[in-house]
Amino acid sequence: MKINPLYQAIGSRIHEAREKQGITLDELERLRFQVVWLEQGKGPITLRVLYDLAERFGCSVHTLLPDNWPRGMIEAIDVLDVPLYCIDCNTIISSNRRIASNRKYCDTCRQKRQRQHQVHYKRLKRRKQQVSEASA
Repeated sequence: MKINPLYQAIGSRIHEAREKQGITLDELERLRFQVVWLEQGKGPITLRVLYDLAERFGCSVHTLLPDNWPRGMIEAIDVLDVPLYCIDCNTIISSNRRIASNRKYCDTCRQKRQRQHQVHYKRLKRRKQQVSEASA
């Protein structure tokens, strides 16, 4: 895989900040694999992960970015309240993407999907029972 110089620069900044705070990869829990990938300069980083890392390391987001990065860019993105939409029905889930970044569906669509999965697994269970009874 080709290493992008921007990713490599961000990865080295992340590594320096992590080492400075004395934080091990195991202590990063859910961000561990992303940090390994980033420190090796192999992948892009989302703003959410960048903010999470900056908060975890006790530094600003700008500390984790290369020196030649345009300073106003992060503030402009941070000020915008970009809404988060449901994947199925396209209704607004949250007015701020950083608050509800792990959600993909509104409550109605999520409940509908859960019911569909329950029906599907009940059918599978019945089919397995029928097959096992027929073979016995």
